[in-house]
Amino acid sequence: MAARARAHGFHVIDAATATARDVPRRHVAVVVRRRGDRVRAVGWAKALARASPRLHLVFVPVSARGSGSIDARERSSQGRADDSRLAALIAGGRFDLADAWLAALRLEAWLHGAGCRARTLALGTWLRVRQARHEEAADLCHAMPAGDLRRSVQQLVDWASGRSHGTRAMARATGRRLGVTRQALDGLWRSKQEATTMFVLHAIPTVLQLVADADDEQVALRAAAAWARTHAGAHRVAFVGGDEARVIAADGWGSAVPSEHERMRALRAHEVERDAQGALVSVTAPVRYAGAPVGGLLIVGPRDRAETMAEAAVMLAALCAPALRSRLDAMARTRDGAAQLPEMIGRSPAMAALREAVSRAAGTPFPVLVEGESGTGKELVARALHRLSPRRDRRFAPLNCAALADELAEAELFGHTRGAFTGAVAPRAGLFEDAHGGTVFLDEVAELSPRAQAKLLRVLQEREVRRMGENTTRAIDVRIVAATNRPLAEAAAQAQFRHDLLFRLAVVRLRLPPLRERTEDIAPLALAFWQRATGDVGKRAVLGADALARLAAHRWPGNVRELQNVMAGLSVLAPVRGRVGARHVEQVLADAGGAARMAPMSLERARWWCEQQTIAAALARHGGRRAAAARELGLTRQGLTKAMRRLRIQEPRAEGVA
Repeated sequence: MAARARAHGFHVIDAATATARDVPRRHVAVVVRRRGDRVRAVGWAKALARASPRLHLVFVPVSARGSGSIDARERSSQGRADDSRLAALIAGGRFDLADAWLAALRLEAWLHGAGCRARTLALGTWLRVRQARHEEAADLCHAMPAGDLRRSVQQLVDWASGRSHGTRAMARATGRRLGVTRQALDGLWRSKQEATTMFVLHAIPTVLQLVADADDEQVALRAAAAWARTHAGAHRVAFVGGDEARVIAADGWGSAVPSEHERMRALRAHEVERDAQGALVSVTAPVRYAGAPVGGLLIVGPRDRAETMAEAAVMLAALCAPALRSRLDAMARTRDGAAQLPEMIGRSPAMAALREAVSRAAGTPFPVLVEGESGTGKELVARALHRLSPRRDRRFAPLNCAALADELAEAELFGHTRGAFTGAVAPRAGLFEDAHGGTVFLDEVAELSPRAQAKLLRVLQEREVRRMGENTTRAIDVRIVAATNRPLAEAAAQAQFRHDLLFRLAVVRLRLPPLRERTEDIAPLALAFWQRATGDVGKRAVLGADALARLAAHRWPGNVRELQNVMAGLSVLAPVRGRVGARHVEQVLADAGGAARMAPMSLERARWWCEQQTIAAALARHGGRRAAAARELGLTRQGLTKAMRRLRIQEPRAEGVA
């Protein structure tokens, strides 16, 4: 018996010989070996119940039980004080300690060979009613001796469990017999009414609708937390998840955050738990998805709303589990993307979304179209797609379509046989054959001639090539990654690119934002380029804060490539040691012909300037045709005319042409 208790993590002590120094702060098993040790066992049970609500056991072998009761002189004379302590624990909302104390009192009655006191059982019934454990409350009530007290307690149990329609006056009358305060009974009445009407009938459809209407998982979790504050009476609500118990969504915390202890308690909860903290109580509930724990829910509110918050926690944990799982997966993809793509530098939301999109697209076999201005790093993205794909061990074959002559395009892409044209002195495999099993990167694909576009379309459809001068075809297995610095949809609309080829290439679209749209990435990019450039020239100068500020104020029409070139030029101009300031940056930008820094302006002036540039660019793209420009801008022709008059646009301008 003792060995089995030790195997389950209990510290075993002997009731007759153990002292207080022998008891550690963990689960204890007390062994009663003789009939005379039963009184000491009762003392140990009460002492452990006072110390903590941990699980403790008392083992009494059959030989130590005997028959008959203990001598009256050995029985406890503290019955009234023990019951008063139980009532105080219940009134204080310390239900875990009250559970332990009730177990000790029932053990005392059993070891003494006498029935448990009626008042103890009545208080235990009230405890189970407060905990909404109505079946256990009914069992304790049935164990009471027949009489008026039992009938009153039975009425209270039936009313609390919904078996009868009692009144608040009846509940108060029963409470007076138990010594229960009027405030506690009124709190139970409110909890019962709200739990019956609000949560059971109306809450589930309402929360489901909130989650369904949310734009994303984060918004859904925040809406659920806000609902719990409004309808469950909670002060603060938080969803936690991940190995580090991060706060995924919260409401009501303001600038504060849940403590590490609260977060870990919510994450490790196996069932709904309550922890009283003065006038407040924190309720934790596990969040499980597909049977596996994914996080936890923490609700903090007034103690008299504990039951209502517990029921709300169970409901929210069940209904919000898919949203929490999706949010955790999205956060994991973002972290993994930053770890897998260290060459894609940037902390802006646009770069985080791009890294996540590259990570998702890399594992698929579909063609990818990378769109972005010149210098944004389209080839860098293409190489990242290849490196993260299952084709990483095969060849990455880049081709600049803008530098490909029309008469050589077919031979370069598909190969040729000996004598296929003048100068073909030997057979040669094309780019697609060389990259079999790998990735072909077609940079500036919009510059392909119509004939080359038709040939490329056939390759994508049939997945086979035929060398110039041959009649036989060769099967290929390549993944196409195409890049362009102008939107292919516009080129197709102007009959400069085939629509069917566009649909074949743009199965997955990735758009690279220009550097001016992610100003927060300029500093980390500049520091990375600076470290590389100074290492190449053997200098140890450092960039000053004013230099970084001047770099951030530049418009960067050449995007990341321009920034890289400026940092290289700055490393040549910089001293061997010392500090590089804004004046050095001004000199390099002036030498490179960089645009002047935009002067500060008011919000109204910036809005006016942005509208003017946007409308001017649309007019220039459509050759001054106002009807076409208005359709692109989502305006009527009359509305465009009024806007041009307001913005003083007299004719289409050249700047801003896409």
